[in-house]
Amino acid sequence: GHAGGHWPGLCSFTKHWNSGEPNNIGEEDCVEIFSQGWNDHRCNIAKFWICKKSAASSPGY
Repeated sequence: GHAGGHWPGLCSFTKHWNSGEPNNIGEEDCVEIFSQGWNDHRCNIAKFWICKKSAASSPGY
C-alpha cells in the first residue's frame, strides 16, 4: 500500500501522472488511466482493470 500520496516503486513512472497527482484526496489508493495521464482514484468505485503477467509466463512476447 501507500500513504499520503506516496506510491512506492513508481518513482520512474512519475511522468505519467496528471499535474498534481497522486494527491490522495479521499483515500485514493488505486489509479485510473486517461490519455492525458494518470489519476489516483478510490478503489471502491468499479472500473475496468489491467492484468499483469511476468515476461517469463508469456513466452513469445
